[in-house]
Amino acid sequence: MTWAPILLADPSPSLRLLVLRDLMERPESDGEVDELRKLQQRDPYVIRFLELQDKDGSFRSGEGGGGVLGTIRLTAQALMGLGYMGFGPEHPAVQKGAEFLFAQQNPDGGFPLVTQGAILDGGRLDEDVKYHMIPLQTALPLLGLAWAGFATDARAERAYDWLLAEELPQGGWPSGRHADQYVFAGGYRRLAHSKFGCRTNTTAAVSALAFHPTRRTSPSARRGLDLLLAHEQRPA
Repeated sequence: MTWAPILLADPSPSLRLLVLRDLMERPESDGEVDELRKLQQRDPYVIRFLELQDKDGSFRSGEGGGGVLGTIRLTAQALMGLGYMGFGPEHPAVQKGAEFLFAQQNPDGGFPLVTQGAILDGGRLDEDVKYHMIPLQTALPLLGLAWAGFATDARAERAYDWLLAEELPQGGWPSGRHADQYVFAGGYRRLAHSKFGCRTNTTAAVSALAFHPTRRTSPSARRGLDLLLAHEQRPA
């Protein structure tokens, strides 16, 4: 048995649509593709997402969520999921979720940061050293917005500009900054050939850039990807 019958037996119309259109290269005019598009609103995965959306457009976890930062990240993750299944700005839930995220955006284009203890060189956690900037604070909301089709929105472009301004001189993105000083990334997150680079933050930044029609081929995206691919550690 090949993989196609297994995937096409999945209860999700969205997954079956992705298989037919993106893996089996069926055209948009295909009758089965058109039928699955109409069935998407009854997709159990889509229903699950929509049940977790509040009136202000934000999404919560199944346990209720909590905190502004948590709500921003949960909403970004929901937009990633809906975008992956093929829903874009034309869907009311996606539009409301995007507007919620944009409403949280700072004047400088970035998104809010809740300060927390910094992981110093050697993996030691110092609660007295606070992050004043973490690229993830903007990369994750931006990734959700871009995946859902808002990459070229003027507000998203400002977030991209914020993210690129935080790129390290040698490429990639840091674990974060305390005041004007970069904070070392934990050992497993160290970026190859970089003193302060962080694989987690660089992965998120490059992923967000990859969903932009022109920034995906920018020197920043290419250099970030090069550094990620140069990583040779293979922890168990």
